[in-house]
Amino acid sequence: MNKLSVDLKFVSPAFVGGADQEKAELRVASIRGLLRFWWRAAQPPMRPVELREKENKLFGGTDTGQSKFLARIIADETRPLPTGTRVNNSIGYLGYGIAGYKRGQGVQTDRNALDAGGRYTLQLVFKKGAAERKDELLDALWCLTHLGGMGSRSRRGFGSMVVTGVDGADFPGLPRSPEDLKEQIEEKFRSLRIGERGGLPDYTVLSRQTAVTVWPLRTNSWEQVLQKVGDRLNGYRSAQRTERFHDDRDLIRDYAYRGKQPTRAPRRAAFGLPHNYFFKPNTKVAVSGPNREHDRRASPLFIHLHELAGGELAAVLSLIQARFLPKREQVKIGPAGRHSPQYVPPPHDFEPIRGFLSELPDALEVRI
Repeated sequence: MNKLSVDLKFVSPAFVGGADQEKAELRVASIRGLLRFWWRAAQPPMRPVELREKENKLFGGTDTGQSKFLARIIADETRPLPTGTRVNNSIGYLGYGIAGYKRGQGVQTDRNALDAGGRYTLQLVFKKGAAERKDELLDALWCLTHLGGMGSRSRRGFGSMVVTGVDGADFPGLPRSPEDLKEQIEEKFRSLRIGERGGLPDYTVLSRQTAVTVWPLRTNSWEQVLQKVGDRLNGYRSAQRTERFHDDRDLIRDYAYRGKQPTRAPRRAAFGLPHNYFFKPNTKVAVSGPNREHDRRASPLFIHLHELAGGELAAVLSLIQARFLPKREQVKIGPAGRHSPQYVPPPHDFEPIRGFLSELPDALEVRI
């Protein structure tokens, strides 16, 4: 059998759990699920039936039999971050649902987590005849540890990991600088031929529509990185702080107070659903998917914290475009008071997110 041993380090806290949601737990099943997701993202777009067959042959499925590899954790040096840990006030924005404000105590974590700095070793053992697919799994691992994260709010920078060593395969080491990190991402994208993938995919997959930015922040504190990213994102999206999205606010307010039927979704819905509005005195208007089955749309903006060789951190922000909602589905606005829900077409582009990336000071744009 062909083996890989991968040493990983958490760069930001991971809010992960198993059957006992009160306990933070590193689980092989969760890691396999993440590798599946990023394997799909790294593969060229293909028909769903073809994708499912190819995926199940590697990861296992009811129609293809067992997985072509075994995964297990052979060393676990992670450490807990207990519920109630005080964190920077700004982190409550990116950490909505896992950290919140407590009167007189500031912002605290609401759940147990695995703390930044914890390490573990993942072993991957390939069965006979499956070693030729090792590179596909390494591509998925690269995407996970350069673009994504593990656990709740992983698309908002939590649970970011880096690979610190690989026994059994070549894998890029920690970059020396933000510029080196940018070049590593460009090199990987060239090897995956991302620039040749046109059109808007039906699912999350790297393509020519993807936009990636490396933002150097000159700090080794994950809290400071998430604070700066969160403050910037909150300020960009807020209709109160800027006139950029006043049209969104007016669109929903006219519906809530005057019953005027909206003809489009708010542009900020491109950041994901649900997207809620609150007006005085006690009026809330929810913008969501059309039904309970599809009421949410995960954000296409992925925030990852990456450690450099000297210990500093950089933020990697990725817009990975895909169809916003399944075909023929619409965005639901409302209800609001006596006004019935309205259904409008989903956002037709992701320009608000591209605008956010373009306004980050001193950021490095990755060439696709």
